[in-house]
Amino acid sequence: MLRQTDKPNQVRIHVPPILEGCGSSLSAEDTVGKLIRRQVFDLPAPPPPELTEHQAQTCRCADCGSLTPAEFPEETDVPVQYGPNIAAIALYLHAVQFLLEQRLAEVFRQLFEVRFCPATLAGISRKGAQRWTSFTHWVRDLLLHMPEVKHLDETGSRLRAIRNGWAC
Repeated sequence: MLRQTDKPNQVRIHVPPILEGCGSSLSAEDTVGKLIRRQVFDLPAPPPPELTEHQAQTCRCADCGSLTPAEFPEETDVPVQYGPNIAAIALYLHAVQFLLEQRLAEVFRQLFEVRFCPATLAGISRKGAQRWTSFTHWVRDLLLHMPEVKHLDETGSRLRAIRNGWAC
């Protein structure tokens, strides 16, 4: 629910520049009477994407002369890619909010200045589905072997001759 708070992120003080009666200049020291507050809740402007470059160096051993290259972090498996935050937001908007890939690409371009094609979003969805597979199998197996779980679909059930709807 929208209500005023005593701890705003920022406060902007507005003082009339001149006195209406004679036109004299005014400042915050001239303030009298009751303070009137108004608050505006808003989202900050989306920032441009944060770019992190990973550089792997190769070192030579001073004793034996062998070369050892550094390894890149696991999440940097190609020269240029989108990070996990972009992927998570894209997957949420696509899988939970049902935005189509073309529309989702437009949202990212307009809000975040991130340009990608629908095929990239399809790849993000595919990777997200692969990550969830083992978890969903684990949950399925757990539920199938729990005797206290009632196996129903969203159409409902009957309990003591009373129909109970379980639809989400």
